[in-house]
Amino acid sequence: MKKLLFLLLFFSALKLTACPQTDSRLDSLLQALPTASGNDRVNILNQLCWLNRELSPDKAITYSKQAQELAKKNGFRKGLAQAYKNSGILFYDKGNFDQALEFYNLALPIREELKDQSGIASLYNNIALVQDARGDHKGSLASHLKSLRIYESLGDKPGISQTLNNIAVVHQRSGDLETALAYQHRSLKIKKEIHDRLGHATALLNIATIYEGLNQLDKALAYSEKALADLRQLDHKEYLAAVLNNLAILYMKSNRHVQGLTCAQEAYHLIKETGNRKAEAAMLLTMGEIYTAEQDFTTAENYYRKGLALARSMDQQPVMADAYELLAKNQAARQNYRQAFESVRQYASVKDSLFNKNMSDQLNSLQQRYENLKQADQIALLNRQKEIQRLNIRQQELLLREQKSQLLYLSCLLIAIVIIAAFLYSRRRLKQHLKEKQLLLVTQKQRSLAVVEAEEKERKRIGSDLHDGLGQLLSIARLNLSGLKEDLDTASEMQQQLLQNALDVLDEALREVRVISHNLASDPLRQQGIARAVQLLLDQISQTDRYTIHFEAIGLKEEPVPQFIEKVVYRVIQECLSNILKHAQATHISLQLIRHEHELTVMIEDNGRGFDLHEINQKPGIGLKNIRSRVEYLNGTVHFDSDPTRGTIISIAIPLLSTASPTMQNHEPISTQHPLTTR
Repeated sequence: MKKLLFLLLFFSALKLTACPQTDSRLDSLLQALPTASGNDRVNILNQLCWLNRELSPDKAITYSKQAQELAKKNGFRKGLAQAYKNSGILFYDKGNFDQALEFYNLALPIREELKDQSGIASLYNNIALVQDARGDHKGSLASHLKSLRIYESLGDKPGISQTLNNIAVVHQRSGDLETALAYQHRSLKIKKEIHDRLGHATALLNIATIYEGLNQLDKALAYSEKALADLRQLDHKEYLAAVLNNLAILYMKSNRHVQGLTCAQEAYHLIKETGNRKAEAAMLLTMGEIYTAEQDFTTAENYYRKGLALARSMDQQPVMADAYELLAKNQAARQNYRQAFESVRQYASVKDSLFNKNMSDQLNSLQQRYENLKQADQIALLNRQKEIQRLNIRQQELLLREQKSQLLYLSCLLIAIVIIAAFLYSRRRLKQHLKEKQLLLVTQKQRSLAVVEAEEKERKRIGSDLHDGLGQLLSIARLNLSGLKEDLDTASEMQQQLLQNALDVLDEALREVRVISHNLASDPLRQQGIARAVQLLLDQISQTDRYTIHFEAIGLKEEPVPQFIEKVVYRVIQECLSNILKHAQATHISLQLIRHEHELTVMIEDNGRGFDLHEINQKPGIGLKNIRSRVEYLNGTVHFDSDPTRGTIISIAIPLLSTASPTMQNHEPISTQHPLTTR
């Protein structure tokens, strides 16, 4: 299980190993570096550091230091945070976890200052990996969970899935395989949703390692084979080699050595193609283990020695230690104890060298930590000075803002006073205007009342004069002619007829004088109201059997009209009907009286012969002048719609006084004034 996990974690970083694309990027960056300056140069140095992580760790550290120095000089906070993080990763790769954690903690406050949430989440993951490597599984889980919450708040599904994978690995290392399995399945589901095929294959492989730890080899093999199928489609040689290596180990544990050897050989050839010599050495040892399981100790020893030689040429002491340990076991199984002892001695020597190297790294880490702390103190002092300067500037800004606020307040107060004064002045002017308007309305009302009263008095006087004067004279004339008729018995028949005609004319004249005097002197509105008065007027017209009349009165019963308005409107209607009878040659007359809330509307329509509006407007008759003048007395409007080829429509609108009470809501005809049709 340890071998399987080791290879899995090892291959997860293969994207950093040498390949044509990496070489091309390195050449391009190295060409751009001499001419680059400022923040661009910091970014190039950070990229060179990252690309040299596996190829040349020492170069990577040098590039990282240069990036830090230049970023500090230029005040490029984002570049400095990245350089600190790169240094932390490099020291993590070397196993110097204290130094790695120190650089991560330098990068974290800068990312927080920049409010780079994604970068903060990534750093928490890096910190968690260091805590896990130091055996602090509880602290590692806490850091991973911080990262997970940030990624979830950002909705960053790739970050969520990767963090879930990291949490699963922590639980796996602490022995809680069931919890690890649950987290890996959550990570697998998200990778499938976001179509991350490489990540999906990696999650399948991680689940396989957990099932291997649970000793469920069938499930481990099944998930590994799924991962293998995905990676074959992607043609990703490095990850494909990792899966094949794990399958080889699983087949070996399942005593399926032939299949395991086939997988190991394919993985070996793939690794040779990628040029990853460290992985190549590890795969040689894996094939040796398979041959050892097959009891082919000689072939196994050859693979162990090839792996040892390759590891020695790269000074990969961890791989060398594994090779010596496997050789010792192989030689002991063959009862070659002398060689086995020598291999054990070499194993112990390499382990001592590794220990001394680790101690040296730790001492260097402590020295670097001291220098960093010293530098951090200087940075802290500068930061405090900058903070004091910032606070002074802030205080000045607040003072200036307060002065501006006071000025703004005074300006607003002055504007408010001006607005209030203007409002009060405008209100006073409006009151005066309304008062003047009301006075004008009262004056107009009084004038209208005076005109109407004067007119009515004059009409009564003329009617009385006609009745008492002209009527009496006509009556005397008729009596004289009647007496003359009796005295002319001997007159000719023609003379008798002429005399009778004169008597008939006098009778007609007397009747006409009585009607005119009655119309002028009578007041049909006093007791009956306008609706009933108009109804009676129309009834008189309908008695001739020449007209079809339609009459409607709406709203007058519920809300009567002031009497002086009724008188004027009634006289206007009389004039309109008189014009229709004299000039229109109509057969149908329609009349509507509608009482609105603030207006009285009169609509008169006939189907007779109309008139030319242009001609009438230039030379109006007495009747039309009377109509217009009467309506104007009441501040009303009158509109004529007429044409010689059709009838005439007269629309009159009379405004009602504001003292009138509101009318009814529904306009229903009054019961005594229903539409009338008479022939």
